[in-house]
Amino acid sequence: MTPFRRRMFCCAALPIVVCACLSTTRTTTVTVLDDCGNARLDEGEQCDEGSINGVPCDVVDGASCQYCSATCQWAEVVDISPCPQGQVVGECKCGDAPVENDYCCDGVWQPDACPACVSGASGAYMGTSMESQTSAFEIVLNVTPQAAFVEAAVALSYGTLTGLVWTDLATIVRFSPTGTIDARNGSAYEALVLMPYVSGQSYRVREVVDVFRHEYSVSVTPPNGIETLLGDNYAFRTEQQSVQSLDQWGANSDTGSLRVCLVSLTPLATSVSVQVTPTSATVGTAATQQFSASVTGSANTAVVWSVDEASGCGNIASNGLYTAPSSAAACHVTATSVADGTKSDTSVITIVELALRAYYLSPTGNDVTGDGSANAPWFTLNRAWTVVEAGDTIYLRGGTYEIPSEQHLVGKSGSAGNMVRVWAYPGETPLIRPSSTYPDFVGISVSGEYIHFKGLEIAWFEQREGDHWYNGITSNSLSHSIFELLNVHHNGFGLSISNGGGPSTDNLVLNSDFHHNSDPVTTVPGCEPWGGSDGLTIRISDPNATNTIRGCRMWWNSDDGVDLWSNEGMIVIQDSWAFWNGFKPGNFESAGDGNGFKLGPTYADGNPMKRRIVNNLAFQNKMWGFEDNGALCNMEIYNNTAYQNCFAGDTTFCGGYHFRLAPDVPYYMKNNISYDNGNNEAALDDLTNVSHNSWDLPVSIGAADFASILPTGVDAPRRTDGSLPDINFLHLSTGSDLIDGGANVGLPYNGAAPDIGAFEY
Repeated sequence: MTPFRRRMFCCAALPIVVCACLSTTRTTTVTVLDDCGNARLDEGEQCDEGSINGVPCDVVDGASCQYCSATCQWAEVVDISPCPQGQVVGECKCGDAPVENDYCCDGVWQPDACPACVSGASGAYMGTSMESQTSAFEIVLNVTPQAAFVEAAVALSYGTLTGLVWTDLATIVRFSPTGTIDARNGSAYEALVLMPYVSGQSYRVREVVDVFRHEYSVSVTPPNGIETLLGDNYAFRTEQQSVQSLDQWGANSDTGSLRVCLVSLTPLATSVSVQVTPTSATVGTAATQQFSASVTGSANTAVVWSVDEASGCGNIASNGLYTAPSSAAACHVTATSVADGTKSDTSVITIVELALRAYYLSPTGNDVTGDGSANAPWFTLNRAWTVVEAGDTIYLRGGTYEIPSEQHLVGKSGSAGNMVRVWAYPGETPLIRPSSTYPDFVGISVSGEYIHFKGLEIAWFEQREGDHWYNGITSNSLSHSIFELLNVHHNGFGLSISNGGGPSTDNLVLNSDFHHNSDPVTTVPGCEPWGGSDGLTIRISDPNATNTIRGCRMWWNSDDGVDLWSNEGMIVIQDSWAFWNGFKPGNFESAGDGNGFKLGPTYADGNPMKRRIVNNLAFQNKMWGFEDNGALCNMEIYNNTAYQNCFAGDTTFCGGYHFRLAPDVPYYMKNNISYDNGNNEAALDDLTNVSHNSWDLPVSIGAADFASILPTGVDAPRRTDGSLPDINFLHLSTGSDLIDGGANVGLPYNGAAPDIGAFEY
């Protein structure tokens, strides 16, 4: 028996042949594969004459071996034409089997199986689109340097397909001027092994990429070699470590050129996990407890909160704020991942009866003769503050409180799970306003921790003297507190939170309204009448502070809706509306600046992430809808809508969005709408990380994109749960090309992709 021998080719004497397929007129240059027939050399065969690929056929033109099929006849050729569609040897996958080694094609032409290729020439980037990847995936590319000692790379990135520079690239596998291959790891190029490269040879580059963790590993297979790990869990390039998706591959070059062809792109299964904090809690009856959830393994970090028990265990809001029932119980709250509904985490809650007290105030109460009970209420918060302790509730009965002096609430605090609550009595509205002889500048000032204001109306603390600011409510050292369902209006200033007297962090301004606040007689140096009154101001110098505005409205304030002047801490603004600011309240006569959301300035070095502005609406403000105002910090500005700003004003410096500090500051702006904003829809410098906005997408935008462009009902009463009015103003209409036009930025969405703008269709 002749021993089995495997050869490089099916027939060693047959070098290059042409396959003329009877079913098509295409001529394809091919090389015979070593596996044909029945895929083995049987005893007595010089080449495989099995029947899998058809019946044996006669030797042609002196070649030592051939095979044929019903549709293909092989023949030797002398003139070798290029591979189809510009492909080079080793890149195509056509015929009925994969191409190996130096073969171009195995017989039957299959054009859809051949890959796309790009070439990065000297000093230029050339990219091509791929399906957007937001989690883990594997990509394999064939890379061929066109010269020795080039300065070129194959890279993955997000954004436009041409004109990118090195800092725009997230993963970079470089063919370096030293003649070796390395990869970018954060701020430098590294390699686990020394791997030289040769001009004109193809190298198989395989990357395993985790977009969520901003890491990748690189393995390279040299010609006729074995795969070698070049980089393990390398970090994305420093400038791209906040990118949330990758949607292109390409070649970049400073010197020489590099040819890159896509072999395969394979999404990898990711393990999404959810962690709820705290894992367990003891909460008093009717008390609140804030829960948070951390999602790993996905760029979409949103969760849905729920209480496991059907009844008797309270409720939990979409932001994780849990409210306990009125009686003792054993309960559970669960956070479920939006990205993967099979992944969740649960916290155990024990509801206990605590010796908590309730005190009562009334417009007819008496601080001297009353005892704070429901039958003998007090009149002022100052009196109640002398006895209040953690876990206590102060109920204000409905009616008007014409207070004689500032309500100065200091020296008392609640604790986690046992806040001091200053609440309107259920179903009633207490109005706090100054008496006719009021001597002070502030209605309510508060300092402390874990204090929850809810349901109060604070009004008519109007400016009387031009050298003082008059506030409805203010704090200068307050943490872990909530301002909920406040109606703050017709004051010299709305709500002001600062840290002049101590830390101010972890505060939430929730479902509150700030309107008709103005300063008509201001004489403070550097300010003009009408030019200093904002609806809501948070000015905190502590860079570690975090404060949140959610579900709020700011309108008819003579200066700005929200002003974050000199706020060095993190601010989250979500689901809030700012409109008709910069005018004398009640008419469109010009007053102060008139920005909907004024986000700066800041001064910290290093451009830390300090603003997250999502799902907000700014319209018909005098100046800008969204204004950076010199904020030298990184920002995420996602899914907002700016409409008809630069409204009835007296300036040309106005419009929808104004962000002009880049390239020093890496703002992230995605899925935003700017429509009918006077002089400027979006006044931006050469910003990076800006995409999928109405002004940079190939979409037309007009009135037909919206269910309504009339602001009817924007200042209407809130819904019974305290949320914003249910109106269709600037919601997308059926058929709008803004629906499903956005990028996944980790916010919940319906349909195939996020919508553009503040409201999901």
